[in-house]
Amino acid sequence: MRNISFHLTQPQILARTKTVTRRLKWLWLVEAKRPEDPFKEIHLQPIVKGQGIPKGGKVQHIGGPIHILSARRELLDELIVNEDYGQQELIKEGFPDYPGGPKAWVNWFAKSHNCLPTAEITRIEFEYL
Repeated sequence: MRNISFHLTQPQILARTKTVTRRLKWLWLVEAKRPEDPFKEIHLQPIVKGQGIPKGGKVQHIGGPIHILSARRELLDELIVNEDYGQQELIKEGFPDYPGGPKAWVNWFAKSHNCLPTAEITRIEFEYL
């Protein structure tokens, strides 16, 4: 089973309030979880972080595996362009009351991931097992 890092959103994963995550790449998951094959089971193991672990160190699991419901590419700033969608997505991201709303959250994501708010990202929806 592959790992998926939630370094920036550990509290949301631990509280199980996060059911959507966004990644810059993860194109393999978009291909693997195509809508025409809805019964394909893909599980990932949430971890604190997967890179920068010292030699001999181990990844730290955060709870049990998650089941991937969908994965698709979309523009990050769609959360700003469509305000209702943006607010719904912040709830799914585990940030229902993010100060400044979707625009501030998109700017935070862009800064923390070193990308532009107009970047194309992978939106991953999941459920806890």
